[in-house]
Amino acid sequence: MLSFAGDNCGIFVFGGSILAKNPAAHLTFFYKVPASTDTNVQTEADLWEKNLPEHTGVVFDHHHRKIAEAYSKMPLFPTQAIHHLALEGLADSVEFRRLARKEIRRAKQHNLKHLYFPEAIFANPKTKKILQHLAGTQLQIITSDIPATYHTRPTSDQRSITIYHDLPEIEFLKKRAETLLG
Repeated sequence: MLSFAGDNCGIFVFGGSILAKNPAAHLTFFYKVPASTDTNVQTEADLWEKNLPEHTGVVFDHHHRKIAEAYSKMPLFPTQAIHHLALEGLADSVEFRRLARKEIRRAKQHNLKHLYFPEAIFANPKTKKILQHLAGTQLQIITSDIPATYHTRPTSDQRSITIYHDLPEIEFLKKRAETLLG
């Protein structure tokens, strides 16, 4: 059983990555609730890339101070809106593309070769493809991803997905989870 905890829909991107390679995986998500102490729960921060290549900039939501602390030796590009638009499922919108292009342009002015988006929602294949298209060929987009060992962990014969939450209205959460899990 693999467990993920987080305060946004980005945690479902990791589940979708696992389900794409192992459709019978047993997954548990703790969405905006404290994770159970008896399980080995992964958070978004646990899966941040540790060894980034030289000439890499980091684009992150301005509320995530942990990212700024973790990557303090690299050029940092705090943003306000593209993270929220991606969480809402609007990565293919004109507004997202306009704002992402602005951040990518800032990175190109620093003569960077790589641009790292640590938040999990940017690892969604659709979102990553849009970002790479906007970046062109001179800038490589890097996102957080599940280590290969997670794809091969033994699982049950049937797919099992459990989501713990404390939301009174869960229709939006269910729709986003279904979309991101595939």
